[in-house]
Amino acid sequence: MKGLTQGRGTQRNILTYGRIVTNVTELANRRGLLIQKGPHAGKVNIQALHRLSGVSTATLWYLLRKPETFVALDFHTLAKLCFALDCQPGDLFRYERFPSADGVVVGAGKPQHLDDLPGVE
Repeated sequence: MKGLTQGRGTQRNILTYGRIVTNVTELANRRGLLIQKGPHAGKVNIQALHRLSGVSTATLWYLLRKPETFVALDFHTLAKLCFALDCQPGDLFRYERFPSADGVVVGAGKPQHLDDLPGVE
């Protein structure tokens, strides 16, 4: 699966720092790459995006159907997606913070010192 890296221990990072959400479906819709009929209507047509971008269908499947399972996307794959969807890298993803139990957004404040970073002792 070239272009895609899966890893362990990502659940802790997701809960601590938030998550990255893909905007690929919205961008694919602009390009007319959504399935129109049937049980998968409204989902991105992975085969069409594969033909347009050259990104492997396995990478696209994980990116679009199981986005919580991938950890990294290499720049070559990112460039292919940007070319196919006529967008900038920042258009493909957005960051969402999770609220903590007391309603405060986790990670809302920036650490002022290296010792304030999580996991740095």
